[in-house]
Amino acid sequence: IQYHPEKNIFEFSRKRKFPHSANSIRASQHVANHIVNECRNNDNSFPDFETEARSLIHNFIPVYTGNASDNHSQLYVFLKKDFENHQLN
Repeated sequence: IQYHPEKNIFEFSRKRKFPHSANSIRASQHVANHIVNECRNNDNSFPDFETEARSLIHNFIPVYTGNASDNHSQLYVFLKKDFENHQLN
């Protein structure tokens, strides 16, 4: 299951009518802030800088979907070798 509190704030679509009123943006930001604060309670970390650097999204090339009118014109595709080479798990 995925939940995206940022939709109201950052996504604009003619097909989908995301509300962009001040109240909807405040509510979305409140929920997003709560989720981030809960994540701060987690003490997971990388064992070293090199492992962290290998795991960054910047190591991967986004794939253009060919649909510039959609909100998701780019996506990342991860293959089994990516998990092995970048220690993603």
